[in-house]
Amino acid sequence: MNSVGGKLTLSLILLLLVVCGGVGGLSYYNSTQSLQTQVELGISEKAKDNANYIEERFQRSLSELEAVASHEDIQSMDWELQRERLENELERLDYLTLAIVTPDGIAHYLDGSTLDLGDREYVQRAFDGESTMSEVIISRATNEPVMMFSTPIKQNNEIVGVLIARIDGYYLSSITDTITFGDTGFAFLINEEGTFLAHEDREFVLNQTNYLEEAGDATLKEAIQTMVNNDSGIVEMKHHGEEAIVSFHSLNNDWKIAIGALESEMLAGMKRLQQVLIYCTIIFITIGLGMGLFIARRISNPIKAAVRRAKLLSEGDFTQNMSERYLKRNDEMGELAKTFQLMTENMKAMIMKVDEGANKVNVAADEMNQQANRTTEMAKEISSSVDALAEGAQDQVEKASQSTSATEEMAIGIQKVAEVATNISENASLVSERALDGNKTVRATVHQMEEIQEGSEQTMQAIHVLEKDSNEIGEITQMITDISDQTNLLALNASIEASRAGEAGKGFAVVAEEIRKLSEQTATSAAKINSLITNIQENTNNVVGAMNESKQEIDQGIVMINEVGKGFEEMVTSIQQITTQIDDMSAASEEMSAGTEEVSSSVEQMSNTAKEAETSIQEIDRATDNQFETIQKISESSKTLKEMADALKTSIEQFKI
Repeated sequence: MNSVGGKLTLSLILLLLVVCGGVGGLSYYNSTQSLQTQVELGISEKAKDNANYIEERFQRSLSELEAVASHEDIQSMDWELQRERLENELERLDYLTLAIVTPDGIAHYLDGSTLDLGDREYVQRAFDGESTMSEVIISRATNEPVMMFSTPIKQNNEIVGVLIARIDGYYLSSITDTITFGDTGFAFLINEEGTFLAHEDREFVLNQTNYLEEAGDATLKEAIQTMVNNDSGIVEMKHHGEEAIVSFHSLNNDWKIAIGALESEMLAGMKRLQQVLIYCTIIFITIGLGMGLFIARRISNPIKAAVRRAKLLSEGDFTQNMSERYLKRNDEMGELAKTFQLMTENMKAMIMKVDEGANKVNVAADEMNQQANRTTEMAKEISSSVDALAEGAQDQVEKASQSTSATEEMAIGIQKVAEVATNISENASLVSERALDGNKTVRATVHQMEEIQEGSEQTMQAIHVLEKDSNEIGEITQMITDISDQTNLLALNASIEASRAGEAGKGFAVVAEEIRKLSEQTATSAAKINSLITNIQENTNNVVGAMNESKQEIDQGIVMINEVGKGFEEMVTSIQQITTQIDDMSAASEEMSAGTEEVSSSVEQMSNTAKEAETSIQEIDRATDNQFETIQKISESSKTLKEMADALKTSIEQFKI
């Protein structure tokens, strides 16, 4: 019985058995004790009453004998008178015979016989002045068991003889035979030594049986010994092989009258009581079991319903409701049913809220995951752009370095042009001064013109190189401008994405703003460089034009000198023109040198700016990488949140509401 109803039923059964059995047993015990006490009290009173009755019989017999002994005919000690009187009394009294014992101990009977009874105790006690009776003795006259009564015969208060009366030895047995106690009652009489004086079995009296002196049943010996040792009491002993309860009481002469009955009869009421108690106990237990089963079911059925409801709840089923008959109860079972019902409703509401929250979390997780994916892609694009920007910045740094080197070389070339122009100017002056000297100086002039031609060619080459470098610088500045514009555009996109990223993109927004400022500064510097380069290119073009013209004139001068068909005036004029042009070229060279220095400074500044831009871009790259890692973590967290939302949704779907 593992169920509550079974355990409760078993508990009620055990309780009923214990209570009914205890009450029945206690009632049986108390009733038995009470009945046994009543039986013992009744049999004790019976023994006492019969002891008094026998005492009265003895006393009456002795009184009758004393009355006879007080008659004057008996006191006369005249046998004839005594015999006549005794015969008359014998007819009236219930004795076997009467006799007079003379002081010599001789007993004179009515039939004329005599017998010496001087040694008999009852005779001796009578001569001592005491009326008494003997035990059951074997008569010397008849050899039959008899009892003798004796009383003194007095004359003037002097004992002159003893009157004795013989009665049947079974006299006491006849008295005890009349004593009854129930259907199986019996009585017997023993003397102070335990010898039977009266018994329903006359053999006990005839043989003067004494259990204390004979081998036999130990319980009988114990019972007789108890009687001998006590004045009254209750003993148990065997009677005809069955258990008997015997009550005894002492007579004045220490004889014991014992009255008993079979225990089966005396305790028959107890057996009936036992049967009644057993039947009543069985009936009460049966009724109690029925009521217990009813109560157990009334208690266990709601519990079973609650258990079934709890099992459904444990399986996630919240669709069932407690029965109305349980909810209407006002006891603990009703409270339990109401509690389960309230718990079901609360769990329904909670699960519905959790389900709604799980759906919202799921949608938010999806959106977050999508945003994280988009942010990841944008971060990848920004990272790629930043990498490209870093590469462009690196190229810009390299180009700036190359521009610096080219500018320095161009500056050196221009310086050389300026020096050559100065030398040409000096030589032109000498030629102009010496042209007047005549033909001698023509050769020197021709030689000098050849040198000028060579210097012009070198200058032309340097100017062409400068022109080429200027064009390359222009391309570089254009590339820097394009990179600046692209950087500015990327910075703008980065600011937009940082604003979308919210709190996480604030740092990235600051870096993007710095990049934008740096891009603007780079664009400004590139514009300045571009302006300077434009000026340099214009001046270079002018120099190229001038040099071309100078070269043509020098060629013409050389032709003219070689042809010796020109005059010194034209030569002087040409030399003056050349001097003027060389002065212009020198001035232009100086301007070019100054412009080259500015270009070199701008290029150097641009190089520094490009390096700073490269450093910032590297920082942006690292920040972008960190942001990309953060976005990846956010993406992983959103995926985890999505999985948790899906798991929560799956768990909630197990419930039935």
